[in-house]
Amino acid sequence: MVVETNNEIAVFLGPSCSIEEAKSILPEADYFPPAARGSIYGIINDGYRMIVLLDGLFYGQYSVWHKELLFALDCGIEVIGATSMGALRAAELDCEGVTGVGQIYQWFRDGEIDGDDEVALLHQSSEGAYAPLSIPLANLRWNLRLARRECMIDEQQEARILDHAKALCFQDRMMEVVLSPLAKELDVSGLQKWLETHGEDLKKRDCLEALRFAASRIATLGPAQPPRLRAYETVHTLIGIEYFTHERLNAICAKRQGKAMPLSQYTERVAVGDPSYRSYLRARACQRLINGWARELHLEITPAPILPQWLPNRFDLAHRRATGLTLIDIAREGREAAFTAGVIGSLSSPASRSLVSDIDRQLAEAGFSAWGAGAEITHLDGRLVYTLRRLGREKGILPDENEDADTAEAALHYLEWVYRTGLQHFGYTFDAATEILLAHQFADRLDDILGLRAAS
Repeated sequence: MVVETNNEIAVFLGPSCSIEEAKSILPEADYFPPAARGSIYGIINDGYRMIVLLDGLFYGQYSVWHKELLFALDCGIEVIGATSMGALRAAELDCEGVTGVGQIYQWFRDGEIDGDDEVALLHQSSEGAYAPLSIPLANLRWNLRLARRECMIDEQQEARILDHAKALCFQDRMMEVVLSPLAKELDVSGLQKWLETHGEDLKKRDCLEALRFAASRIATLGPAQPPRLRAYETVHTLIGIEYFTHERLNAICAKRQGKAMPLSQYTERVAVGDPSYRSYLRARACQRLINGWARELHLEITPAPILPQWLPNRFDLAHRRATGLTLIDIAREGREAAFTAGVIGSLSSPASRSLVSDIDRQLAEAGFSAWGAGAEITHLDGRLVYTLRRLGREKGILPDENEDADTAEAALHYLEWVYRTGLQHFGYTFDAATEILLAHQFADRLDDILGLRAAS
């Protein structure tokens, strides 16, 4: 069941402190279990303005991915990290905009500690309550420093305990075990009792500090920032440099009719061979190669204004939640459509108008409709086909070295050769199922993919 919320803050919390104590500081938040890979993607369309990452999974499940946090930042969401996984990721990504809070974050940032086992611990969990069964190494470091300042141990003894603890698996770090190297030279039971009585839970302290910091930020959150597109978000990624496809399709969900379904489940059911997609898929292939080749040729292109269909205000939160279409998807597609229009405009000439008209006529005769699925995103027309072949010739990419005639037949033959050869042959990724998914996300018609068309 999809839970509707009006809260603007999402907190990922586990054993660092109890939810009750956290809510006493930050009641205006939604609380989630420790983050795993995909957790950030899973809430990216739920309207949150701030994510507070505290606890995350280290063992037995993939940890939350760095690029999920970058994706959240690029969607205009503020990200705060502290205490555990949050401190580690903040130290790795503070230069990208993640805000780190607390002592543990500072240790990671300054290189004083560098292992994820510093904050890992074994715990029991039941109905959102987490009972620690082992000692986090970061907590041990902090409390041994306190003990040394009180002359309970000296510097060499502190180092020996830490070396011994570091050599243990995080699950085996019980107090009596980590103190065992000193059993013959001091009162270990007395030291253990002192640590339990006078020691501090550093992870909890940092956790509470981060929650208070987040509470102080609520009033100062300005208007949502526009999405930021990074280099890896370009539609035209070379093979092997496509960062998000698998994780995003499996983690971002369409949340409709009380259910959440990963986008991958839609792509698995797409009928790629459906003739109604023929025009759309060829148009998308044209757009992909036109933009890629224009960039490879270093053409000086002035992008056209963002087309009306890709203005973000068309896709409100309800639309994005229902379809899994993200702000980054919208911004990226708007940018690429504007760039395509700029390329077409720069290569158009009075001499090409007759050829473009002839291509349009033959497309219509061949049944390439401009009204099929995805037509609002892009549709196959003479300008696309002409521009594709023009750029292909400039790059020397031709099916037949002797085929150089400027005819509609030659241009259409070129389009079919390129499409059937496949974009991977030219160095670009092109997955028909995800392209079709985008068309249905855009139109908010995902049910059509599942074969659930309502009777008209």
